[in-house]
Amino acid sequence: MADQGEGAVPVGRIPTWVRRTILIVLSLAFFAVGMHQADRDAPTVDEGVDVSSGVAALVRHDLRMVPEHPVLPKALAALPALLAHPIVPDTQAWRDGDWFDWSDDFISANAEAGRLDDILLWSRGVLLLETIAAGGLLYLVTKRFFGPDGGLLAAVCWLTTPYVVGLGHFAMIDIPFVLVTLALCLLLERWVDDPSTGRTVALGLVLGAALATRHTALVLVLVAVGVMVHHLRKQPREAATAVGVAGLTSLVALWLIYRGLAPGGSSAEVQASFHGL
Repeated sequence: MADQGEGAVPVGRIPTWVRRTILIVLSLAFFAVGMHQADRDAPTVDEGVDVSSGVAALVRHDLRMVPEHPVLPKALAALPALLAHPIVPDTQAWRDGDWFDWSDDFISANAEAGRLDDILLWSRGVLLLETIAAGGLLYLVTKRFFGPDGGLLAAVCWLTTPYVVGLGHFAMIDIPFVLVTLALCLLLERWVDDPSTGRTVALGLVLGAALATRHTALVLVLVAVGVMVHHLRKQPREAATAVGVAGLTSLVALWLIYRGLAPGGSSAEVQASFHGL
């Protein structure tokens, strides 16, 4: 192979069609194994709270069952669960904003109606797709530094690691945060190549999604700001503009996510309960 020069990305030795076939086969196998697990596993403690609160947010446009940040992964996982026609009980726990007791009410009501298994299966399917998408992003991120074969190795390791296979089908917030983190890494890499306004706005949107996915995404904000400032350190005005655009976009995105799910907010009594918590 000819000399590629310092810093050049390695050329893949595995044919493109072989890499694609491996990724497709592994993704399908991962999804099949995950759906089998999703159909057999009982709900975890976190799933009961997360799925029920996500369903409540979508059906009643009220976030009283989400006193803890975040809301986005719960709502996304609950979206296809609406196909199972879940029961959203109007119990005393709902009126009091007692999220743990209401989660029990939700699980009991849907279990008695024979809908709980379908609700969980649909919700877990979303997480499996997100896990596979994370594998695709991991391939793209790694490919930029270690070539397509390195990207393939990273994706294969992700889709075959027992921990990922075991965790990937549970409707919780861990996998969604991995997904948005990898998306941010890929966008940051491309922004450094060409710090255009469009890519800056895209960075802000992903940061907004990350902030709506986990509170520790504040670390990602610091990383993104650090990269932008460092890359444009000789152009302070452009650096300030980029940070401002990305920051404002992320805040607007975060606000739209929460207001989109609950336009009217929660009642004064529920908000008082949140402050107490």
